[in-house]
Amino acid sequence: MIYVRLGPTTIFKTDRTLLNPEREQNMKQTIADIRNCFRAVSENITEFEYDEVYDVCKKLKNNKSTGLDKVSYEHVNSILFNNKLSRWFQLQRGVRQGGVLSAVLLSFINDLLIELNKTSYGTILYDVRVACSVQADDIALDVSYNPRNANPNNICQLFSERWAFKFSSSKSHVLLYGKCQRNTIDRFFLYGSEIPIVKSTKHVGILLESSFNSMEQTINACHMLRATTISIMNSGVHPAILNTSTCLKIVNQLAYTRALYGCELWNNLTKSELLLLERAHRFVCKAVQGLPKRSRSDKCTSLLGWLCIECYIDKCKLLFFGRLCRLNSTHLPKQIMMARLLEFKYMCGQSAWFHS
Repeated sequence: MIYVRLGPTTIFKTDRTLLNPEREQNMKQTIADIRNCFRAVSENITEFEYDEVYDVCKKLKNNKSTGLDKVSYEHVNSILFNNKLSRWFQLQRGVRQGGVLSAVLLSFINDLLIELNKTSYGTILYDVRVACSVQADDIALDVSYNPRNANPNNICQLFSERWAFKFSSSKSHVLLYGKCQRNTIDRFFLYGSEIPIVKSTKHVGILLESSFNSMEQTINACHMLRATTISIMNSGVHPAILNTSTCLKIVNQLAYTRALYGCELWNNLTKSELLLLERAHRFVCKAVQGLPKRSRSDKCTSLLGWLCIECYIDKCKLLFFGRLCRLNSTHLPKQIMMARLLEFKYMCGQSAWFHS
């Protein structure tokens, strides 16, 4: 829920000759409904007119606050349980996927993470233990292989039953890393259904391979880069219509950010994979300029001032590394990075490797 509060004085002016009377009437009715709903939150809501709301909405970008004076945006919610409504409280975290999901996450996710961290589950890296990684409502459990270990899904299942929600069994998967075989481990169950063991799955949009083979993700990135570029060109963003620099910016923001999502975690790309990515990169260079397919690749990239796609990936990795370095030392990603850096520094001559 979004609570809008304006100052007591009128701070916006609008030319009323540009307003549609029908829309104005509909907006006034909507404002009246919103005001009546917000009475339950606070009785100190001041009156505000259509002109003020109209100007505020025009100045918002993607429905986000721009920091206007005397305008505040708050996210408040409450929990309804057994026909009893709790007091209204301010949301501190959420996933923007609906009020119900945000409230549930706010209530249970912290307690669930604390309970998981208290157990013996997790992957050990020197003195750092990683029990689970969470991104919004996606939870990844890291469990070292031990036949005597209990099922860590039981903790998540108990919490879901306590807060009256369910994890999706059909979207849950098990990946096996290392030398453990499928027939030598205990099966994992969730709500009585067995969680399938797969070789690859996606977590927060990033493809995870149990065999550490990155060829599939490279092929998907090449296909995504070509398909997105062709779709943009067919929608009217073409060098015959727009300036080449304009087409370049649109393609760079849409196609490359989508195709190379998560490239900061790509490691040890082979020469064949780099060649596939470079061919897709050259295809985009020619398409943006409207050049034939058999044009010289070095000329196409030099006209745009582009470097090879490997440089783009390395740039993303350096930016990601910089963000990790600026993290507080209490954060788990910073601790893992420092452990790997020390391992790389003192054991690089033996068998250690550095995960960029």
